[in-house]
This record gives sequence, C-alpha cells and structure tokens, in this order.
Amino acid sequence: MPDHNNNDQYPAFVKQHRNLLDLQKAFPQVNQLDLGQFLAAVSAMQRRQYSIASSPLQHPGKVHLTVGVLDDLVQGQHYYGSALSFLSRTSTGSIRATLKLSKSTFALPSDPSVPILMVAAGTGLSPFPGFLQERAQQRAVGQEIGKTVLFFGCRRPDQDYIYSDELEAYVNGGLLELHVAFSRITPPSPTKYVQHQLLAHGADVWRLIDPDNIKAANIYVCGSGVMSSDVRRAFATIATSFGAAKAEDGAVAFIQNLIEDGRYNEDVWG
Repeated sequence: MPDHNNNDQYPAFVKQHRNLLDLQKAFPQVNQLDLGQFLAAVSAMQRRQYSIASSPLQHPGKVHLTVGVLDDLVQGQHYYGSALSFLSRTSTGSIRATLKLSKSTFALPSDPSVPILMVAAGTGLSPFPGFLQERAQQRAVGQEIGKTVLFFGCRRPDQDYIYSDELEAYVNGGLLELHVAFSRITPPSPTKYVQHQLLAHGADVWRLIDPDNIKAANIYVCGSGVMSSDVRRAFATIATSFGAAKAEDGAVAFIQNLIEDGRYNEDVWG
C-alpha cells in the first residue's frame, strides 16, 4: 500500500479514485486477507452534510438540497462521486432516508429588518434560496425586511448559473440586490471572482457592514475553504480602506470581532 508518510505518492494515489477492485489488481496480497481483517481495515462511509436550500415557510414539511455531482476523468474513465451521484439517480418515493438536523449558527437574524450580505460560489449558493424564500414570505405578511444583498460567483452564465430564474425574480420584485461574477467568459471580466466583485463595490459593502450603523448587516459566506479565505481578505481590505483598521493585524481583528459578535458566519468545506 502507499506510504502515508510519502508526500508525493499517497495524494497522487488517492486522487485517482481507486476502488476495491483497483486495489486488488494493484496489490494482489490484499486477497490474502480474511473477511474479518478486511472489514477491520475498511472504514465506514462517512455521513454527508448538506445545507438546506429551502424555507419551511414556503415549503412546509419538505427539504430542498442543492448538490454538485462529481465527474472526474481518471485514466480515461469517468469517476462519479458516491453519495451525490446516487442522489442524482433517485426519483421521488424511491428511497427512505434517515435525516439528522445539525445545530448551526448559519441562520437568518431573528429580526428580519437586519440587513444581510450573502457571498457564495458554485453550490455554495445552496443555503441562500432558503434565506430569500424566508424573507419573501416575511415581506408578504407585512414585516419590514432589511436590505438583502447577494454576491455570487460561478464559471459560465449558460452552464453554472444555478437558481438564475429565481434570483432574477427576487431582483425584479425588489427583494434582492444581486452581483454575479463569471470566471470563464470571453472576454474575461475584471471582476472574475466574488472577492473581486466585493472589492469593486467596496463603498457599498462598507456602508452595509460598518459597525457604527444602528443596523449593520450580518455577513454569510458559503463555499470552499479557498474561496472563503479570499473573501475574508477582501472584507479585510475593505475595512482597511475605510478606516476600520490601520494595518493587516487590525483588519484580521476586525473580522474576528464580527465573528465573535455573530455577524460574520461561514459554512465552508474543503
């Protein structure tokens, strides 16, 4: 088997998505294991966690999910992820799933008049349709709704712009202010990624999150770890530009204070 201490061999081996049959072919000595040894060596499949993409106010008794199906090309063959490809092949009523809700602070403020600023890339958008559905229902019954802004990034407008019709409907209905960054368009956009869009609208962003405001916005960031780090740096740059921090250390402290106050929330993976 690959040596876990070998920094070159092991990651390359794992990246090839080897299955049990591949392992048997590559390492015939595996066939000498008895069933007990084999079961002791094989770890249980880890549970999957997904963000809920719907509001119970609009879809009572139902939970919507937004998932991306892995499709990697390995040695000329397509490799599809286990759980997500299984979900994509199921039809209504074909399975019964055991679900467990996890405690999360990634939720709308209890006061709907508090502004929110959402940042997402790809399927990181998944919790925000539920946020928007919730605010739409609250507005429909006469509640005051705070400014609602979404910065979303994806590759191409014709392939990856998920929920585009729903988002545009919220924009046209006056509920949502939307900024979209496309990273794979021709000619390339100067605001290629969501962090570029944040910086391009730095003054507006600062007016929303300025802690001196009576009702400063809550920030929600959902996506990959790399993307969330870039977004943090963008917020830190904005804070520095508008005087909330005089140096990098001060900007980091500013973001940390937002986190501790429950105003900067992340749902991050990878």
